[in-house]
Amino acid sequence: MGKKQRVGKNQKVKIEKKFRDFLDACSLCSRLGGRDSHYAGKAYGPKLAQLTWDEQPLQDIVEVIQCSCPNVSRKTIREVTWRAMVDLFERAIERGDKLDDSYDTILPVVDCGSIIRDTAVKLVEDLRARVRLYDCLVPVDGVDLELGKLEMGEVTLYSNDYGPLSGVVEKWRETRKQWAEEIEESFGQDECREPTCYAVVRMEGEFRWARDQAVRKVQDMIHVIRLFLASSRDRKFYKKIGLVGQPSILQDQLVVCIDCETQEEEIPGGALLHKSPPRRPCGITAEHVRNWRGHGFDKITGIFQSLNSEDIGSRIKRSVTWYSKGVAVDNSDEQFVALAIAVESLLIGRGESNPQASWGSITQRIADRAAFLLGKNVNERIKIAKSAKDLYRKRSGIVHSGESVSPADVLEMEHLVQAAIIRFVQQDFNTWTDFISWETGQRYSVPGDDEDKRDIDSVVAGDDD
Repeated sequence: MGKKQRVGKNQKVKIEKKFRDFLDACSLCSRLGGRDSHYAGKAYGPKLAQLTWDEQPLQDIVEVIQCSCPNVSRKTIREVTWRAMVDLFERAIERGDKLDDSYDTILPVVDCGSIIRDTAVKLVEDLRARVRLYDCLVPVDGVDLELGKLEMGEVTLYSNDYGPLSGVVEKWRETRKQWAEEIEESFGQDECREPTCYAVVRMEGEFRWARDQAVRKVQDMIHVIRLFLASSRDRKFYKKIGLVGQPSILQDQLVVCIDCETQEEEIPGGALLHKSPPRRPCGITAEHVRNWRGHGFDKITGIFQSLNSEDIGSRIKRSVTWYSKGVAVDNSDEQFVALAIAVESLLIGRGESNPQASWGSITQRIADRAAFLLGKNVNERIKIAKSAKDLYRKRSGIVHSGESVSPADVLEMEHLVQAAIIRFVQQDFNTWTDFISWETGQRYSVPGDDEDKRDIDSVVAGDDD
């Protein structure tokens, strides 16, 4: 961890070749000259020429290097590579007698002995040396973790005043005070809030890679929590469960990464400062978690964290993710369409949604399979199948005719999808073929009363407090 490692012989050859290709695609000119990018840090010669390069050769070497440095972010590899090019060029012109006004390619200028090969190998070794073991703290909003701690496989959720990194949260609060006056002038009093809890993920990698992977893993667990806790009916009263801030804009500020060896930490300046409506967070109690664990919570968590991309796990993951997106948006039509995609992701096979499949056949399959999963008897199955068909027709009306749905329609679809996901997980199918065989058996047998099906109601009904 953090120590230099040797690069294999074959890999050295590949990296050197791609590095040469990149250097060949770099030039010195007073304008971009058709190139994609340029180095703005310095201008050279009396005509103030700049180093420019094409992006594709740079991307090619980034891909090759990432094979040797899988725990380093592409952004870091790209940055270190072009900086190595700049350093090579500047050392080369220091050795020379005269700097020309322009070069179509800098490769002949920098190519001296083994310097290109040595630079390429050192570049990879230096990138590998950046790998550290980090505890990544990701702030989360919208959850009041009354039990203090919730373990979700690789991710552990803590309340702000609990857990190993509560001291970091306190430092955040101190940093926040320095920003308070300026932010409150812009946003108004009481609109700048702390996250309601934080997630901790231990990652081994370069800082940016560890940070980005931690954010992704926590976002996956937020999808799981939304499945069991969030509802479209709560959007007016409860906070949105999610990461603090906007990841696309504030990603550098979202995460504190603490080096597990040196305990050095990076505290973001404004990560706790975000504008949010005066809604209350959703509470998670020990009773909630006991109930969830009885309905597939741990298995769904494991599916999101598994590296195995088998069909059943991927199907459940896609469905839960779309459900999560559905309950997180504010517009009823968007909620409904996302929930419809969630149920289709779960209950329709790859070959069943091809262009030759009719809308009616897909609707019938969804209706039948939802009824088989959730109906305890014939009458219930008939009722569920009719409801599923009606709901899916409304989805078609939104997409194809611009129609709208009511919040009651969204809530009905939400309950159907949530219950179908939980029941599908409880059945423990190993393959899609297992599910089809089970469906065939249900079609030609008499349904019996099922304790698990009755029990799902306690999760779907939720808390109305």
